[in-house]
Amino acid sequence: MDFFGQYYDVRKECKGQLCYDFSNLERYLNNETVLEALGVGKRKFVSCSPLVFEAMLVDWMRNLEKGIPELLEDGIKLLVYAGEYDLICNWLGELTLWLWFVMVKSSCWCLRIRPI
Repeated sequence: MDFFGQYYDVRKECKGQLCYDFSNLERYLNNETVLEALGVGKRKFVSCSPLVFEAMLVDWMRNLEKGIPELLEDGIKLLVYAGEYDLICNWLGELTLWLWFVMVKSSCWCLRIRPI
């Protein structure tokens, strides 16, 4: 069975180059207050970056099961982004994974779930 919908919202058809209008996300993430809160300086967010894509190729399907608990225990904050209708990053799979990960694999009980 072929999938002709959006990967970002399975309820909608794919339209445009990236199948989705990212303008609201770009406007929000490029807001000066948000940039300051994220601590990224003046670096602008772009929806689709070939530079980031190439850098992530070496990270494809890498098992980070050992490294992430150490980062959490060191106080590194983690944002798990998942959407209700997102095919790739769906919230149910992410919630299950991270609850297991934090409760079983880490001695850090610092999980706080805050829907955005």
